[in-house]
Amino acid sequence: MSVSAAVHSGNQALGALLDKILQNISVENKEKVVDRCISISLEEKVDYT
Repeated sequence: MSVSAAVHSGNQALGALLDKILQNISVENKEKVVDRCISISLEEKVDYT
């Protein structure tokens, strides 16, 4: 699973730190974060036309 973060170009130190942190997070933990942050809801609608 690929996870990325974006930072302002003037804050390269923060970007390097986030890259190191994201590289060291296990796939299971990345999936947990994605599951908590992203939700998908499906609604079924009938087209009567």
